[in-house]
Amino acid sequence: MNNSNEKEETKIPSEFSKVIKDLVRDIKETFPEVIGLINKWWKESSDFEYIDNEVEREKVDVVIMGTKGAHGWKELLVGSQTGKVLEKCECPVLVLPEKASIKVPSKIAFATNFNDHEMQALFLLVELMKPFAPEIMVIHVSESHDEKLENKMLKWFQSQVQSNLSYDRFSFHEIHGPSVEHALEKFIKEH
Repeated sequence: MNNSNEKEETKIPSEFSKVIKDLVRDIKETFPEVIGLINKWWKESSDFEYIDNEVEREKVDVVIMGTKGAHGWKELLVGSQTGKVLEKCECPVLVLPEKASIKVPSKIAFATNFNDHEMQALFLLVELMKPFAPEIMVIHVSESHDEKLENKMLKWFQSQVQSNLSYDRFSFHEIHGPSVEHALEKFIKEH
């Protein structure tokens, strides 16, 4: 099996390899504290099973993927190969749009619907981003007409976060809009 992987990896176009090398160099220059922590592994593949097997075999902590061609939240999450990895991968997945630039994050938007698994995701996000100390904006898009209930749930979630996670750069927001996608896009543009 190693021989077939090696053959596939040698087929990676030289311009792709250059982009990866430049990206790793940029990350190391921008974030010197991660030097030695990056274990680069890449393969041009849209096969979720291959990615999933490598995550398990290599004991990967975080998968970072690029996305190209998907427009808007729905296309990214529903139709793309990246969406499949997001949905099924057992470790955190960070998705970078094709035209994203590398910089130290100062603000991160974390959308919540108060589900149980979101506390674990928020914990992992805090651990991953703690060295950079960004503000983590916890956002809930209210889809209910019962604003009092939604606000009460947000306050409960806020108390859970603050009592269980040792990080003091959270802000909590309840927003409204005609759709979750529209409300989040508007919030992000304004903040």
